[in-house]
Amino acid sequence: PFSMGLLGNMGTDAAREAADTADVVFLVGCKLSQNSSRNWTFPRSDQRVIHVDVDAAEIGKVVPTEVMLVGDARVSLQALLNYLIGEGLDPGPEAVVRRKQAEDLRGRWQRVATPTLTSDAVPIMPQRVMHELNCVTDADDILCCDASYVSGWGTIYYALRKSGRRILAPRGSGGLGYGIPAAIGAAFARPEARVIAICGDHGASYSVGELATAAAYGLNVKVILFNNQRSGWIDHYHRVFFQQSGEPFRWADIDFASIGRGYGCHGIRVTDPGKLGEALAEAMQHEGPAVVDVVTSGEETPIKSYQEAVAMYGPSGRS
Repeated sequence: PFSMGLLGNMGTDAAREAADTADVVFLVGCKLSQNSSRNWTFPRSDQRVIHVDVDAAEIGKVVPTEVMLVGDARVSLQALLNYLIGEGLDPGPEAVVRRKQAEDLRGRWQRVATPTLTSDAVPIMPQRVMHELNCVTDADDILCCDASYVSGWGTIYYALRKSGRRILAPRGSGGLGYGIPAAIGAAFARPEARVIAICGDHGASYSVGELATAAAYGLNVKVILFNNQRSGWIDHYHRVFFQQSGEPFRWADIDFASIGRGYGCHGIRVTDPGKLGEALAEAMQHEGPAVVDVVTSGEETPIKSYQEAVAMYGPSGRS
């Protein structure tokens, strides 16, 4: 309940501001890779660092670390909590103040995010896809994100209802094509669970043939395609850093719903945001694998530093 969301290049404003204003950073099971550390600018040299990790090689690898704790995250945190209780250390009124600050930060970010989550824009906003997905999923579902922008959409906007590892995402140097195979693996590991893969059209194209595997085994896998007819991250990179058009990284529309049906999956295509919720609910209730092909905007990005630049240069790549 006190979470402020994902931290990093693809993350929430609430998490970013909380991290930037902290005097002590307590890292738990965090590698501080390129994305989570915002290109290795966090933690800053003036922030004191405590790090607990089961792998000793990860501790102090990236930034100077004042307190190094090697151990399982759950066991280590419980031991620290027991120590604090045993010592009678009471956080006092400061805890109330900090919780209020966390609520304010989270509320401010949610107010900024709401217009995109409920947008009726066409092509459909990817944030709207996540909002509608949250309405038809439950606490025991597992989300598998492919690499690139969908890792951001999933890890920022998917609503976790309870603790546990329920999101699989190849952040950092993850390779395209991870989403569908990851969902198949999760479905075999947790056959009682519903597994959702969110993929871009480019990433899905790397492993779309695995839909035949999902159909052959009757797996309860739902593939949600964010179909923006491009390699979005590279399109934006071309525009932001080279002031070019991004055009070489775009292609014709592909009907992934028909492809899904060809592999033996239930296939639905959505172009109207008003019909998105109904389509997702239909896929979730279907017994067996399903593909929902959603035609989405290619102008949205979960990378904070790209957002203003992409808007400034526009689809042509020139301001």
